[in-house]
Amino acid sequence: FCLFSAGNSNGHQLATLTLWRSTNSGWIAQHLTSTGNPFNVRASLLGCQVHGVGLKANLSAQNWFQPENKYASRIFGSITNSLSESHAAVNNYNYLAVKKIYQKPTGSYQISCIAEDPSALFSFASKIRGNLYAVAEELDQPDLELEALNDLYKRVGLHRQRRSWLAFLPGRNEPIAAAIAYSGSLGINFSFLENRCDLMCDATLENDIRAEVCTDLLCHVSQFQKTLPLGYIPVTTDDRTAMVLIASGASLVRSYSQSIWLRDGFQSWLQHVEAIYRRVERRYVSQCKATYRNG
Repeated sequence: FCLFSAGNSNGHQLATLTLWRSTNSGWIAQHLTSTGNPFNVRASLLGCQVHGVGLKANLSAQNWFQPENKYASRIFGSITNSLSESHAAVNNYNYLAVKKIYQKPTGSYQISCIAEDPSALFSFASKIRGNLYAVAEELDQPDLELEALNDLYKRVGLHRQRRSWLAFLPGRNEPIAAAIAYSGSLGINFSFLENRCDLMCDATLENDIRAEVCTDLLCHVSQFQKTLPLGYIPVTTDDRTAMVLIASGASLVRSYSQSIWLRDGFQSWLQHVEAIYRRVERRYVSQCKATYRNG
């Protein structure tokens, strides 16, 4: 976990940004705050990314923001305008609070916990959320449960684990849904993304089947997160699945966008942010000069 800050010596102007390790080779940067000076914001953002470039084991980066936040959308939601589709992606989800489910459903779906061979999960996640999501979340790597990362967290008295499940219709080999759930020490991220469940369903699923299979998957997630003090499961999912879950009692917390960029796009990301802030800073300087003249 890192905190980047930039400001003047008297502390009247300040910007901060947090960065935490989410997978063995990926980080999440989030919670950019400032007193309004764009020079400090720019320094925090670029300093954070330069730090990531310097870590050779850092293969991906991401952040989460609310799409209705025009400032965040302008910076992070526009990265695909500057980076190629093979290096960056922005995905939109519904972020829900779903009550934990401990009573096993009576559905006839086969639920498989994935650990040894993640290839089926990687293929399904790539189909539903895109290849960059699957790569950034390291779903193509052997350490699917993040045991090596958990060992690092345990050194400081924390933990971070992951479990994944695929759901199949009887007699079918192709999955129809998947759940990827995390369990970690609370407070690493203010939105509890360290304990989220990414819930994915095949787009062709009828709503009644979608509701049943999601309940079945979330029952497994609830058992995995049973000791977690948080009283609900933070779930990210698509519009149709969100509608089904809300009809069953889930609460919509917010719309959330996940901005992802891979190492090959790190330098282009720096240039993207630099170009945006050159324009912002010019306006800021002009406003300051106008205020000084009128003041």
